Amino acid sequence: MDAVRNWGRPASSAARNAADALRLKKDLAFQDGVAQLLAGNGRVMAGNGHSISIGDVARLVSSYGGSIGDWSKISSSAFEFSDGVSMEVHAYANQVLNLVVEYKAKLDFVKF
Repeated sequence: MDAVRNWGRPASSAARNAADALRLKKDLAFQDGVAQLLAGNGRVMAGNGHSISIGDVARLVSSYGGSIGDWSKISSSAFEFSDGVSMEVHAYANQVLNLVVEYKAKLDFVKF
């Protein structure tokens, strides 16, 4: 009966601790990615400084101000985890206004 009640949950405290440790690593990696972007160490993916334009740049200008040409979409370095997940932090930056906004975790699966 325990197998039925525990379906979908870690079977032991060691498994729970391992799952908690992985969640903590992902949380800390997200914070590290945000810190990279705030420090100006992001990679430009679109917009100012790139040949690809930002699709919703008008919304950014309307919401936060600035000029269309001042906005960039940026990405942190990639973080890889033991469960096969890779994560980058993406955001929008305006260097003229000194803003970095709308942080998002971009998740992907790594092939082993």
